[in-house]
Amino acid sequence: MAAKRRSKPKPHRAKASGTVPAEVAAPRAEAPGGAGGEADVNGKLARLEGGLAAMAEMVERNVDTAVMALIDRNPRFAYEVISFDIDVDEMEIETDRLCLDLLQNGRMDQSHFRFVAAAIKINNDLERISDQAVTISQHVLNMLKYDSTDADGGQLFAELLDRIEVMVRQSVEALIDRDGRLAWQIIEEDALVDARCREIIASLTAMTEARPHLASVMADFLQAALALERIGDQATNIAEEVIYMAEGKVVKHHLRESHKGRLSPTRKG
Repeated sequence: MAAKRRSKPKPHRAKASGTVPAEVAAPRAEAPGGAGGEADVNGKLARLEGGLAAMAEMVERNVDTAVMALIDRNPRFAYEVISFDIDVDEMEIETDRLCLDLLQNGRMDQSHFRFVAAAIKINNDLERISDQAVTISQHVLNMLKYDSTDADGGQLFAELLDRIEVMVRQSVEALIDRDGRLAWQIIEEDALVDARCREIIASLTAMTEARPHLASVMADFLQAALALERIGDQATNIAEEVIYMAEGKVVKHHLRESHKGRLSPTRKG
């Protein structure tokens, strides 16, 4: 069965390459009460939240476009992902600066401090997800170098691609809405993604052994599968930070205290 077709990804927000959204980059006049005052801190927190949301939405779009590039072996989509990753990198740098400024100069309560601490990690996870989308796109471009029209490795990815796209989209929604319940669902989904990745890797290995002449293109499919697994892991990291941000809970500690497969603390059985 052929891989599920998707509609063309929506274009990125029109903006010159090498710029970052106003939510992150635009300077603000010093608020009444001076730098570090309550109004100043609240303004910077609002900028941070808006900047993270904008970055998350761009990263989600990059993953969606990379998925389309892999399914269709479409070089235009692959190059688009690579091009926009530069903007994601610049957004990460600006967000880091804003977080450090808040930690150094801001007078924050406990909930705001948790938000900034989580934002630092989420910022890094988003940048890594975009890097993995670039990795997928680079392997798509490698595939196009080979005469491999009979290589059907892409059909193995349909279910995994659907799950990964849902995880990334939900991690963005959980971040924007600070939705701990949705974040717990993402963590539970990660085990299914890992299992499917293992199945795909085993299938690709068997296909390579059966058709050695396709070893090069199958190696690119294998690396794309590993990149997708890492995207799932990073989306799970974001979910863990959202739970910390929203509930003040460190997820790894809770998972150690409960057996595998147990319902999350915030969900009703």
